[in-house]
Amino acid sequence: MNQTILDQKKIVVDEIAGKFRESQSAVVIEYRGLTVAQVTSLRRKLRDEGIELKVYKNSMAQRAAEVVGHKELVTELVGPNAIAFGKDAVAPS
Repeated sequence: MNQTILDQKKIVVDEIAGKFRESQSAVVIEYRGLTVAQVTSLRRKLRDEGIELKVYKNSMAQRAAEVVGHKELVTELVGPNAIAFGKDAVAPS
């Protein structure tokens, strides 16, 4: 694989790992069945509460979860999902 692509993937994994480390909680959300408008509305509402909703490639999120010691999330990071990162331990849920 091209070294540049590997470098880009490492940057994304590092970004996700950083978000896991900085957050008090992270919730995996399956968004299948939601319209773009509904996802946009959800993002806006979460952002108003200080929660960041991000969609990442599952393999990158799985690797980041392993890096930060959250191996239990690996099995949850399949299919169409997003991760809600919150500074508050309860707010994302």
